[in-house]
Amino acid sequence: MSDPHKAVQIAYAAMEFCNPLSHQTLDRVLRWAPLAPGMRTLDLGCGNGAMSIYLAETHGLTIDAIERSQAVSAIARERLKGRGAPGSVTLHTVEGRAFLEDAEPYELVVAVGASGIVPGPPEPQAMLEALKGYARPGGFVLWADPYWKADPDPGFAAMLAPYGLYKSHVGNIEAGEAAGLELWYAGMSPDYEADDCMFSMYAAARRWLADHPGAPEAADVRGRAEMQRMAYQTFGRDTLGFGQYLFRRPPE
Repeated sequence: MSDPHKAVQIAYAAMEFCNPLSHQTLDRVLRWAPLAPGMRTLDLGCGNGAMSIYLAETHGLTIDAIERSQAVSAIARERLKGRGAPGSVTLHTVEGRAFLEDAEPYELVVAVGASGIVPGPPEPQAMLEALKGYARPGGFVLWADPYWKADPDPGFAAMLAPYGLYKSHVGNIEAGEAAGLELWYAGMSPDYEADDCMFSMYAAARRWLADHPGAPEAADVRGRAEMQRMAYQTFGRDTLGFGQYLFRRPPE
């Protein structure tokens, strides 16, 4: 039986960060966050674990990394072997909502490309209101998600609607402020990072297909890879960007 999620697993196993975001772009945002060794941090939707590892090794953070997919969590667990110092990463394979019911608020909440893992609709203000609740007063939220650079094709926007009801870059900033957060910094990934993300996923699929031509998942992997590439080339590259937003929950 074919696995409809195989294409995602192939991409995540081959990639660094699972979003159009480089270490350099992330660092431009993080330089404005008062990070300190041991800072208690939540990485919601950690994917393959690469960002949690980077934050732990570069800044010494103590991280709870949440990933709900068993298959993707297995990739993260493999990557985490012998990694994380001088900080630490604890991987939790669980729905974020279930884990956070009893969790104490964090000093830093990280949610990068993690639409759909908090209660409410996949709409910026609703997501940020939920994320705010996971940060302690005076704590920070690093949220990164797509935004519309230009008016999108209606069909393309409808295709993405289950994953995110996106706004403009300024609209994302305003959504955070409407959620009661203070904006500290906002940035955007350059187009070449979006290209790298998209075509890294595509290349990973092509390489896997070349190595596994008779696999039962081959048709699904090929179809998904081609569909994503054409949607990106035709509709996405000129209209969809990826923004990073550092907010603070006001002290009480």
